[in-house]
Amino acid sequence: MSKHSWRDPHILRTEKSLLRVLYGTLGFFLFLFVLFHIGGALYASTIGAKSSGAFRAGIERDLAYLKEQGDQVANNNLLQEYLLAKDSEKLVALSKKEVAERNIGLMGVADDNGTLLSRTKSVGNLGNNIFLTNPVARLVAQGKSAQSVEATVGFDPRQIFLNTGRPIMRGGRMIGALTANYLTDDAYARRFRDTYLPGGVEVAFYNKNAGIYGDSFADEATRTRINSYFNSGSEWFQNGSSGKTISFSKDSFYLVENSVFPGLEQSPGGALLFIPRHDISSTTNILLAFLTVCVFVFYMSWQHLRSRGEERGWRYYVLFVAASVPVFILVLVALRLQTTGYLKLERVPYTLYNSTLRFQPEWGIYDIGFEQRFTIVVDTGDEPINAVEVGLVFDPGAVEIKALDVASSTCSYVIENSIDTKEGRAHLSCVIVNSGEENRSLSIVDVVAMPRRTGTFTLSFDSAETKVLANDGLGTNVLRMSQAGSYQVHNFDSTFFQNVSTTSAASSFVVFSPTHPNQGRWYNAPTARFVWLGKPGVVYAYELNNLPDTIPSNAHTTQIPKVDIPIPGDGIFYFHLRFVSGGPVAHYRIQADMSPPSITSIHLSADKIFVGDVVRFSFDAEDKASGIQNNYYVDLGNHLFLPVGSQLFVPFLKAGDQKVVLRVYDTAGNYIEKSQTIDVETPY
Repeated sequence: MSKHSWRDPHILRTEKSLLRVLYGTLGFFLFLFVLFHIGGALYASTIGAKSSGAFRAGIERDLAYLKEQGDQVANNNLLQEYLLAKDSEKLVALSKKEVAERNIGLMGVADDNGTLLSRTKSVGNLGNNIFLTNPVARLVAQGKSAQSVEATVGFDPRQIFLNTGRPIMRGGRMIGALTANYLTDDAYARRFRDTYLPGGVEVAFYNKNAGIYGDSFADEATRTRINSYFNSGSEWFQNGSSGKTISFSKDSFYLVENSVFPGLEQSPGGALLFIPRHDISSTTNILLAFLTVCVFVFYMSWQHLRSRGEERGWRYYVLFVAASVPVFILVLVALRLQTTGYLKLERVPYTLYNSTLRFQPEWGIYDIGFEQRFTIVVDTGDEPINAVEVGLVFDPGAVEIKALDVASSTCSYVIENSIDTKEGRAHLSCVIVNSGEENRSLSIVDVVAMPRRTGTFTLSFDSAETKVLANDGLGTNVLRMSQAGSYQVHNFDSTFFQNVSTTSAASSFVVFSPTHPNQGRWYNAPTARFVWLGKPGVVYAYELNNLPDTIPSNAHTTQIPKVDIPIPGDGIFYFHLRFVSGGPVAHYRIQADMSPPSITSIHLSADKIFVGDVVRFSFDAEDKASGIQNNYYVDLGNHLFLPVGSQLFVPFLKAGDQKVVLRVYDTAGNYIEKSQTIDVETPY
């Protein structure tokens, strides 16, 4: 009997045949892999275009419906009679009836000077002037009809809404204005999804400066994750990022398309469409792996049959096993490659310092004859809270704070509720038992106020007394930013704008800036727009400088009640307006900060660590104009920035160089970035 070896002819032939099998299987695998990716790209492009088209068509249909229904309501004789009589109670009742019967979201009615006399939501908050503050209503003031998607005017800064404005005409003259709209809240998002979008597509409406407002997702954990990652500092909102694929779980992938609303004057925000990627799933991976295995088995069987006349020995079967190993490695690669390279939105492993405190509405223009209610709201972000303390400061000569009303408050127990009308201070502190992740905006208290004079008054927070405490067992103050409210009060007498003259009181000359609506807030817009209630044929002189009481010369004039002026730099500026012929001067303050803050230092406990070690970061930054926000944003390698405090403890679980990017915002919205690399090694 001859001695066998690895150099036997039939063994060499088997080796060559098995190499051909491996090459063929690898080629088939690569062909399928490329085919699946090309098919996936075409599929994503198709479903993205289809879903985006369906979304735009749905928005247009809803706007057209609001326009049609608004025209019909504006021609209602009974509504016109109530409007002429300025009977707010009957206008509210009739508007609510029309909203219910016509399936309209909300409705408001204003008189011929733009003073709101009726609204179907927050019915007690009347007297604000929409001809100045609402871009749609500014066109209505000119006798035109208009519709657009806009940010809500001075109320909840997160909201955007589909809005139509219609002039109310009688006897050939405009006697008022009607607005009808849909708020893009959760209920609207779900109805819109079910009515207009392809199956499985979800939608989230966002305000460019305040984040997600309404979404259609049913799963609360997913909604919480979306609000955390798609925050106001997100590239998705600030730069209109689109066309990326994300995942919420191992087998849940979505293509995210960003549809930005242009607005009549500036973009208020847009909507994110979450489109299921059915081509990226366990089923797809298993199919790719199964086809690869089938081809390999076919080739191996064919090779075995064509060599059936040759001797079978252990070397022959060792070669078969050796050829099977790389194929099974290919199968494992197939199961992983299809789901890699995408953004994975996992549960945030640390406390988010993302609570903000604000007034709702934050700004407005009101008639002096109306009592107002301003709600103090906490936007909690992703973390539950358990206590809020508010120190309120106001000018007692300009406004009377009549009560801190907690009837509709989220507070479970009120610890202190006091008002000092002489000193112009108020204080409220309360405990919140169940804030919950599903309650991201909490109403703390209604500030009931009555203006005492025309002009501007401010409601602001005392930073030393104002806190939002996290429900983390430590009472951590997670307040990122608190924003004061600024309000104008005027006498919108129905005869004033028909008989305005150069001897009218200066307090009646009303100016507003849509780009800088809150005179107490800092903005980073490079151009300021100013509007006012004008009179046909009148020439106005204006000027912008850093002096509060300038009387403008006639160097800059206009007949149009609107002007855009480039802002010369950072700082506090004043817009001055008067008639060329003389008379009172109106002054409007703006605060401009277009320069980014500076990061003074990033401290870390170690920059060379082992896998599993925790690194402590601490940050310092400053801004000379508006000041920095109380939190920072950090990207830990997934290209998503999340808010943190001035210190951060992060465990690093993967080996390699880990890049940490710090982003700092000032209160005007400018930001700067700085990175730090951590060397993470595997312990031996």
